[in-house]
Formats: sequence, structure tokens, C-alpha cells
Amino acid sequence: MRRSSPNNFQHIFEFKDLTSGITNHLKQVYGTLSIGCLCAAATCMWTPAALVNNFGFLLLSIIGTIGLIFTMFAKRGNQDHGTKFLCFLGVASITGAGLRPLLERAAEIDPAIIVNALVYTGIIFGSFTFASLKTKRRSMLFIGGFCGSVMLGLSTTLLFSWIFGLHLISHLAYSVITLVVFSLYVIYDTQLIVEKASRGDLDYNLHALELFIDVVEIFTRLVIILMELSDKKKKDK
Repeated sequence: MRRSSPNNFQHIFEFKDLTSGITNHLKQVYGTLSIGCLCAAATCMWTPAALVNNFGFLLLSIIGTIGLIFTMFAKRGNQDHGTKFLCFLGVASITGAGLRPLLERAAEIDPAIIVNALVYTGIIFGSFTFASLKTKRRSMLFIGGFCGSVMLGLSTTLLFSWIFGLHLISHLAYSVITLVVFSLYVIYDTQLIVEKASRGDLDYNLHALELFIDVVEIFTRLVIILMELSDKKKKDK
């Protein structure tokens, strides 16, 4: 029986299509992403519930997020990384605070939902990132068009449902489909970041923002799905 040598396992984590420059850029991207996720978690835990459960906070958070993202894009490129980093942390912090009401409802249903969603998010993001980096460069960029078409179809379906008072798709089905879409976006965004880096675009803050959006969407969809499944299980008892 043939045994696997340590070298075989080392080859699994070798990414031959990535130069040392791209690898260093990805380290900066994922490091920035990790800090953003920690900021989001901190504001989600420590922002007073009374503050986030009102329309004023919602309005200010939308305006603030748009302003911060606009500033990041206005300074896009290999310049002023410090300002863009602070803007990214601002977006992450606002996003984390905005998630508090959803997570409070999830904790009321079952505290394990949040932990499970975090674990599943890590598994999904890690797996799809690894798959993206192992496949041939640019080979999965077509996924962006597919995901965009699916989201357009879902938006059209929801619009028709709202206009005509129809129930064309259930909330659970919508959450599952969007979970799949944003999981695929991880592959697309990762390969796109690699291509941008190979062409000299080393704006790790904007690249981290793209992945942060994917992570938040995946986590949010998982929480909603687990909440609905838990509710359904309780009703069936």
C-alpha cells in the first residue's frame, strides 16, 4: 500500500500560478479582512441595542457606509492606504453594529445558531478560496456573469411578487439561492483580485472590502436559514 509522504501534502498548498508579489498582496488582503471581521464582531457585541433599533441609526449607517466606500474608491490605487484602511474599518464597524438586531433574534431562538453560522461561514469561505487559488488563473471569472444573472432574476421575481401580491419564492428558498451565489462570488472575487494584483493593482483595502461583503452576506444568509429551520423544527414538534 502506497503511503503519502509529507511532500505530497506540501504540494496541496502550493499555488504555482501565484508569484511572490501576488502572494504577499494576498497576505495583506486577508490580514486586512481579518481585522475588519474582528471590528465587525466587536461593534456587534458592544453597540447598545437601543441605538441600532431605530430608523435614525439605519439612515445614518447607510449614509456613512456610502460615504466611506465612496472615499475608498476616490482614492483607489496604490496610494493613501492609511486613509482607506480607516474607511474600511468604519464600514466593517457599521456593518457589525447593523447585524446586532438579527443576531439577537437568532440568540432568542437558539444561541447555537450564531456559533454554527460562524463555523459554516469559515468553512465555506476557506473552501471556496482554496478552490479559487488552486484552479487555473482566469478560468473561473465567468462565474461573475452567472451570479449577476441569478441576482437579477431574483430581484425581478421579488419585484413582481411585490407588485402583483404573489408568492413566487419562499424566504427560505431565496436565502438558500443567495447563499450559493455569494459563495460562488468568493471564487470570482478571489480570482479577480489575483488578476488585478498581476496588473499592478495592489489596493489591498478595496480588495479586502470585496471579500468582506461576501463574508457578511454568507454569514447573514446562514443565520437566516438556520433560524427558519429551527423555527420549522419547533413547529413540527
